[in-house]
Amino acid sequence: NSESYRRGESVIKAILEVNLLNRLGEEQKIRDTVALGDWAWWFGKYNQAEVHYADAMSQIEALEKDQEPQLLAAIFGEPTPLPVLEGIQPLPPHVADDAGTLVVTFDITETGRVNSVERLREPEVEDDRAIRRLLRTLRDTRFRPAFVNGVPIETEGMVWSYEPEAWVGFVRAPEE
Repeated sequence: NSESYRRGESVIKAILEVNLLNRLGEEQKIRDTVALGDWAWWFGKYNQAEVHYADAMSQIEALEKDQEPQLLAAIFGEPTPLPVLEGIQPLPPHVADDAGTLVVTFDITETGRVNSVERLREPEVEDDRAIRRLLRTLRDTRFRPAFVNGVPIETEGMVWSYEPEAWVGFVRAPEE
């Protein structure tokens, strides 16, 4: 809701100010600015998010003007599950290849929604509730989409692999 959004935005702005006062450097300022964008994006406030992202991209360009644009690619080159908060992972660990026990493909829209989730490989299990729950969580996760020339783009054909430990915790314990 809007109250949660405003509170979170205030906290992130305060963190940015503290980091600036402590002179943690340009890269931290960029990451804090991206965090403001991510917060807005996660709440569906795309215009506000794009303002923060554009600011971060400008800061990156100034920082990397005589270098390879590594930070820009690292932050905006691929879709990223939100929220990006230290200690909180919206999804279990995955590998971006097709070598795992469970392999899925999916698309990310330019607004960060997951579409077209398909299982390419899956283990033979008696009860696949945990896998279904993991895939439902993936479908429900909002992403920061990839950006090209400052514009969010759709990313098709993402391939992620999971091992059994990734979905083990996705089944509710039987109710007693």
